[in-house]
Amino acid sequence: MKKLPKTLLDSFRKVEKLDLTDLQIEEIEPNVFTNGIYIRELYLGLNDIRVLPHGVFHNMRSLELLVLDRNLLEHLPWNIFANTSNLIELSIADNNLGRIDDNTFKNVKNLKQLSLPNNNLSNIDLSLIPSLISANVSSNLLTTLAISVAVVGLDASHNRINTVTGPSNGELESLFLQHNNLTNIAWLKRYSGLIVLDLSYNEIEKVTDNHFKNSYRLEKLYLSNNRLVALNLNSAPIRTLKTLDVRHNHLLVVETNKDQFNTLKELYLDHNAIVKLKLSSINMLQNLTISHNDWDCKNLDELFRNVSKSVIHDSDRSCKVNYKLKQGICCKESDKPYLERLIQLKSPSSDAEMLDSDESNPESELNGLKSDIGRLTKIEELLQDLQTNIAWIKSKMNDDDSPSSTDRPDRP
Repeated sequence: MKKLPKTLLDSFRKVEKLDLTDLQIEEIEPNVFTNGIYIRELYLGLNDIRVLPHGVFHNMRSLELLVLDRNLLEHLPWNIFANTSNLIELSIADNNLGRIDDNTFKNVKNLKQLSLPNNNLSNIDLSLIPSLISANVSSNLLTTLAISVAVVGLDASHNRINTVTGPSNGELESLFLQHNNLTNIAWLKRYSGLIVLDLSYNEIEKVTDNHFKNSYRLEKLYLSNNRLVALNLNSAPIRTLKTLDVRHNHLLVVETNKDQFNTLKELYLDHNAIVKLKLSSINMLQNLTISHNDWDCKNLDELFRNVSKSVIHDSDRSCKVNYKLKQGICCKESDKPYLERLIQLKSPSSDAEMLDSDESNPESELNGLKSDIGRLTKIEELLQDLQTNIAWIKSKMNDDDSPSSTDRPDRP
């Protein structure tokens, strides 16, 4: 059926469900649904429809569910839903939609479920659909996400989102924003009711308890494959948090998160630059990954005493020079591990440059120092939120040098 004729419903004027899926439809005549006043469910998916005529659904006052998945639609007429005020669920997945104008859903007061994944959308303002409960706008070209006031579940993954806007929404439970361009997460304070939050594969550099100070039921937080250099959740831990994933980041110091880690059942720390990890003997961990880090051997021994072997679900296959393998994890013995690791942050190429330079040439030495200062300045910029940690490290070093350090109480 290449073309839907306007006589389609002449003999079926009281039909409530019409399934026209996968009929190779290419064209819809403007008045084809004039007699579809009783239709509640309309399925038009898996066809080759490129254009929806103006007013094609205008007489469908009973329409509650409309499916247009896997067609060739590039745009929606501005008044396409003008008379479908009872529409509850709309799905237009896997099309070529480039933009949905702000007034498209102006008259749709009951729309609760909206599915628009796998299109070419550069704009859609979900905050203009206050009735929305569930939405999927994943795999599009969005740069801004405007969240609706009552939405409970939202998938906006695989876009180009760098800005999140919208009113406060305490009803939002699950938010999937993986594979975007987010650098700032201050907006999270508006969504205190989140249970599951996925921010993996973004460009976030720091996460602190201030970002989650309003969260009262967050259970799963995914932050893998970002640019994290700072993780500070200890002063106000998220007491409901059970899963924390910070794999594949640039974390060096995580010791100050001990209280937060002790609430967890799953903790994923592999592929960072972590030197030490503090866990109490009463931790509740059931799954822990720690491979591909820069562990201090003494701390690793202490960690193994507090965590069962069965809890650690990964391992290192080989170790770098001067590192040893302990229970499948590489570590290095050092008196001042943090100091050593900070020194190692200097690029190896700078050492080669110094070796090639004339040691008696003051200008070469000055250039070398400038290069080192530039690198250290960049590190300092990235570690702005770690100033308290750095101060703690320095005091720890001083304690190690002091003969009376054993008389002082343990630091967190």
